Amino acid sequence: MSASKSTRKVNIILIFLILLLLVIIFTLLTFNNVNKVVISSESISKNNIINSNTLTMMYETEADSGEYQVSSDTTWPEDGYIFNSELSSCENGSKITWDDEKKKVVMQANTSDKCYVYFDKKPAIEIINATGHAGEVSVGIDSVSINSINPIKIYYVKFINLTTNEESEVISFTEIPYRYYSYYGIILPCVSPDENVIAELYVEDIYGNISNVYEFSLNTSGMWLCPKEI
Repeated sequence: MSASKSTRKVNIILIFLILLLLVIIFTLLTFNNVNKVVISSESISKNNIINSNTLTMMYETEADSGEYQVSSDTTWPEDGYIFNSELSSCENGSKITWDDEKKKVVMQANTSDKCYVYFDKKPAIEIINATGHAGEVSVGIDSVSINSINPIKIYYVKFINLTTNEESEVISFTEIPYRYYSYYGIILPCVSPDENVIAELYVEDIYGNISNVYEFSLNTSGMWLCPKEI
């Protein structure tokens, strides 16, 4: 009789421990998975969460203006805007990220939260790559890659010596590749080969749209040594 009671007591303890373990596992799984919410365009429209206590979308008014306004759109932008991860945030510390492939916001929240999702406006023209050089007799722009459906009317460039903090005036030209001869002492003072020279380039199309400013280093392999003072 005593052995039977002892066995029953052990069984009860084992059942209790198993149930406790299951509760712990369930709690951990719930904490790790339920707090990750994918907010798609469909869920915005269906649940009316945009501009509510959950989510506010902010669109930049003009490219590079730094000014934003509340959007009444019911879908995430697919073209013309870029997710701004630095400005996008939540009042109670929840984390939001952007899935560019699926055009969705992923929100990780521990509590109910109010989040602001910022999108920067892309310029009508975008410079995506450029190369240039600084040589013994000329400085120039060798190639430019641009996203634009309109013809380019004019290019603008400024050369800057980061080592000496000297810079040229803004120079305009209409064709690529571009060469500015008699470089020595005209665009920039005499430059040594070990100095760091960059270019700031932007373009304008035939309708007056201005691109982003694209900054890049010049190839200085052909630069000369400054002449010694006499």
